[in-house]
Amino acid sequence: MESMFISAFGLFMKPWRQWITYIMGSQMFRAFTGQRNPVLLMPEKLPPPPNRHVRYDSRILKNKVLIIGDIHGCYDELKELLEKYHDENTSLIFVGDLVNKGPKSVEVVQYVRNEVENNGALCVRGNHDDSALAKALHIKTNSDPSSFIHRLSRQDINW
Repeated sequence: MESMFISAFGLFMKPWRQWITYIMGSQMFRAFTGQRNPVLLMPEKLPPPPNRHVRYDSRILKNKVLIIGDIHGCYDELKELLEKYHDENTSLIFVGDLVNKGPKSVEVVQYVRNEVENNGALCVRGNHDDSALAKALHIKTNSDPSSFIHRLSRQDINW
């Protein structure tokens, strides 16, 4: 089975079992650097995701697995990437940092939420997602310039 891991770290082609450890295990930052990410919020203040742990049976995976991380609100680039690599024989796994930096964070959240809820994709939150969630829930009150927060629906925030 072929998989692609696409993030700020680059594009890698590996058998999917080599990457699943990074998704289901420690956070990617720690996996790649061996260090704790200093910008993470205290996660105990945030509500847990609806599905904290998912045991994903490899027999359910499709012929290809596309692992995408560090989207950072770049919806158009995500759609371009999916047009190139995604088809009906591809399982999608999103590995955090859906929001911030790019101009279309809300669209990315809504697209990924739809893929998870309706098409069997998997997703884990990243530190930027945690930060946006904390701001949306009024846990974090600093002057973060995340202007997209007010456009997130209640369903987006709960997801």
